[in-house]
Amino acid sequence: MLTTRSIDFWLLGGASLLLWGFYLFFYFLTGNSSGPNFASAFGILSLFVNYPHFMASYKLAYQQDATFIRKNFIPLLLVPALLIVSISLGFYYFERSSFGIFDSKASFGVEVMWLLILLMNLTTGWHYTQQTYGCMITYAFFDRYRLNSTQCKWLKWSLYFLWFFSICDLMSPGGKLPDGTPVPFHIPDPIYLIFAVFSFISILGVIYFIFYKKFTTEQAVPSLCFVVPFISMYIWWITPTVNEKTNYSHSIPFFHSLQYLAFVYKVDSNTTQLKDSHFYRLLGVALSYVFFGYLSFLLVPSTLSYLSKMDQNSQIVFFPMCFASFINIHHFFIDSVLWKLKGPLVKEYILK
Repeated sequence: MLTTRSIDFWLLGGASLLLWGFYLFFYFLTGNSSGPNFASAFGILSLFVNYPHFMASYKLAYQQDATFIRKNFIPLLLVPALLIVSISLGFYYFERSSFGIFDSKASFGVEVMWLLILLMNLTTGWHYTQQTYGCMITYAFFDRYRLNSTQCKWLKWSLYFLWFFSICDLMSPGGKLPDGTPVPFHIPDPIYLIFAVFSFISILGVIYFIFYKKFTTEQAVPSLCFVVPFISMYIWWITPTVNEKTNYSHSIPFFHSLQYLAFVYKVDSNTTQLKDSHFYRLLGVALSYVFFGYLSFLLVPSTLSYLSKMDQNSQIVFFPMCFASFINIHHFFIDSVLWKLKGPLVKEYILK
């Protein structure tokens, strides 16, 4: 188990399904499809859950030996360097005319910010699918619910098609970035429909080739901890697509972070050597994640905005949005090498 089986269920998606059920109940009770707005609450919780999950990935990646870092030079060193250069150029040439990718009237700095936000959105979907797959493979191992190569492929492609579908939704006419900026590139509606169909077919494939086949041939039934990340992933991505005004979407990054922190807990709790101070050591690590998350997402970018005397709306959000985009994009690259199933972290501390 990552923590305990019952706690894992809630961390890996059970809590998000409970909240989604509440939104459904609210809708049927009131007819209001947007549901109650908990954005402020989840904004506060970000300090203790969302931000720390990013900081944990930095700790786990850069505490590896020099060989691991050299081997993964591109994601761990080159990518952050390129992102830093991009943000620096955007700031230094902020008022220069842009290439007009988004808006011919936008400045160069604003265009850099929007491009980073767009890249963040594209990489986030892929990262979510990979994490969901990792959750399910992990519990397949814990439960001895072994999947063959064909079943793994069906599971992977069902999640990939969901990611493709989410990109089509973002790139559809009327698609917008989180700050309300219209997306400059549009995918034709037929392609949107094709991926919607593929996504539906892949779900049927998972049901038949994994759940049905294993039950009929091995009398094996998946555990709730195996199934709940898969169901949650579809709820997370389909709900905002069907109803973009739903307030449920504010909670999705929080629940994604909860999934991640379950794995971080498993690693951190297994690496402690001082059993008597186990709790205090984990508490210290957790508080350090909160502290550095606060610095990275709030204090440093807001201080830079103040010191640079940026006073226009587009200028004020430049550093906060660029810092958030940098961390999200780099997080995607870090996790692509950190949590490989055959990598040292997973083999030594998760699947052992």
